[in-house]
Amino acid sequence: PSTASASEDCLDGWVAMEPAFTDTIPADGVIALRADGYGPDESVDIAVYPNFGEPLAGALERSAGMLVWRPAQPLTPGLGYTLHLRAYNRAADEYCGFPEEIELLETFTASEPGRPEPRWELIDVRHWVEVHPSGASEDIVCCDGAYPWYDDYRGGYALGAQCAATRGEGRLHTAYAIDPEAWRLGQAQLGYRPFADLEVEHEYVSASDPDIPLPCAEISATDLITGYVLRGPPVCPDPGLEAQLGEYVIDPRDTLTCDKLQTCEEDEDSFGWDPEDCRRWRGEGGCGCAADERGDAATLGLVVLLAALRRGRRRSRSATDSAGSRG
Repeated sequence: PSTASASEDCLDGWVAMEPAFTDTIPADGVIALRADGYGPDESVDIAVYPNFGEPLAGALERSAGMLVWRPAQPLTPGLGYTLHLRAYNRAADEYCGFPEEIELLETFTASEPGRPEPRWELIDVRHWVEVHPSGASEDIVCCDGAYPWYDDYRGGYALGAQCAATRGEGRLHTAYAIDPEAWRLGQAQLGYRPFADLEVEHEYVSASDPDIPLPCAEISATDLITGYVLRGPPVCPDPGLEAQLGEYVIDPRDTLTCDKLQTCEEDEDSFGWDPEDCRRWRGEGGCGCAADERGDAATLGLVVLLAALRRGRRRSRSATDSAGSRG
């Protein structure tokens, strides 16, 4: 039997890095870097030195979701500096997208000391509802001969291209985007976070409980020099999105291209489907026949952007109603 897809752990590794600063940094400031990925401190080497001088003493920190290098002594206003960074991945992996090494060589000039001001008007916040497919075995059907694989990290089955869920959950998502001008005007001394009261490191949170008020995005800005946190005005979602939360019924034949669909019992020993205990699937409440004559079923591609989930009472809607409301 073939599996619908394969999985590898891609949790620890640097994918990319870039400087948050542009051309100047306040003399009493820090050097901030935006990083995609994660690695231990010892996997990052940073050298900062003045023009025609020796490397400065300093230390690597993590603050507001950013990598921060803090000089041991203030910089000299008007003097030029060079940053040389190398980040290493212990095991480079093409599947996970981890390069063997990331190298940056950047220059900047130290300006007079000063406190940055947040530019809330340069931060765009967007809310929407997306349907997430169920990962429960009883809610999944696959093309004949295909099987889902159990994802320990997710705590449920992953679908792949030949499997689909018959149920889903509408969740509210919120995303924010920062205009690069905000970084330049603040000399990259502010670390922006999307939700001041939630411990999340990502640009997204989600909520699916229709009984809990929709969360508003309250952007925070951490002064990377002092650690002081400033709060921006809340940006709340349209109340009309609340009706799109909760449970959805999905017809997998709308998304799968194969002619025959099957569902199988779980094999408790292998944490997967038992290929010897399958039956055809012909719709909700339908048949439990031998797996040889099955109905119809385009690839399901729902991107999960989940960082914090609130569960509760669910309400049912059809997937076609969802598509219309999101269009």
